[in-house]
Amino acid sequence: MNLAAAIIFLVGLILISLNVWDHHRGKDNQLQRRIRYRTAAIMIVISLIVTAINAQGL
Repeated sequence: MNLAAAIIFLVGLILISLNVWDHHRGKDNQLQRRIRYRTAAIMIVISLIVTAINAQGL
């Protein structure tokens, strides 16, 4: 996994953990949470695609 993909993956995980943290504190906004989850999912998928392309050496 190259550095850019790793950073994108980590940012996605951080967004998810922020959602979980806000939810536990009871300060979560439904729309904000949905946007964060969607953004995190997109970032993780992009990082996996970049990793797969790098693994094939294209």
